[in-house]
Amino acid sequence: MWWSIGMAALGLVLSSPPLHLGGKTGRAQHLKRLELSPTAEDALRLAQGLGRERHVRDALMWLRRAQARGAHPLRVALVRADVFRDAGRPAEAASAYLEVIEQAPHNPHAHLALWALLRDARWPEAVDRARLRAVVVAAGYALGEAPARPRATEAAREQVAAGETALRAGDFQAAVARFEAAVALDDDLAEAFHGLGEAWLRLGQRERAAAAWRIFLMLSPRDTRQRRMVQRAVDDVERHRGLAAPSR
Repeated sequence: MWWSIGMAALGLVLSSPPLHLGGKTGRAQHLKRLELSPTAEDALRLAQGLGRERHVRDALMWLRRAQARGAHPLRVALVRADVFRDAGRPAEAASAYLEVIEQAPHNPHAHLALWALLRDARWPEAVDRARLRAVVVAAGYALGEAPARPRATEAAREQVAAGETALRAGDFQAAVARFEAAVALDDDLAEAFHGLGEAWLRLGQRERAAAAWRIFLMLSPRDTRQRRMVQRAVDDVERHRGLAAPSR
């Protein structure tokens, strides 16, 4: 890897993008801080917030300032990708996420964001979606067939039930096949990804398990005991690689 910081430090800067303080008040506070004591972090936060409000030109300007003030290039690329994503420009977002993935192959934010784009976004015909899909799937982020065909939730639930049966029987490879079949039918079904993560874990594939569980977490925003357990498992995988997010 070409950057000089250690993996633990890399995890701190890449595990999640910065958050904007919010609204006009937050932007004004950032501008004031930038005038008094300009930092790369301030510029990144402001760019993120402007991107969420679809002020792309201004967001990109602040990203250039952040990089000039020493922000890590991959951090800048992540925020740039988010700016394009939030502005409804998936092709440019995908290009920026790929830039991150090429330099940091295990970056969870870039993979998960690209997965969400592939299942939800409307793409220009010139975009090589097959290549993007291959990158995501190779990292363990299973994708369904929507919007190419309608989601089949009931059939997907039947596959999930069969996968759970295979798990209990100790046939973990069959469980993976069943859960992946469920995802292909309906990639909005959180329990399919939960089961897929469990099956991969039983096969010793911790990275693939974490990838499936990250999708489960994204699809299950409500705080539950199961969700907390999965989050701890994902955090454990990321700590193992030195990519854990700082505690809050």
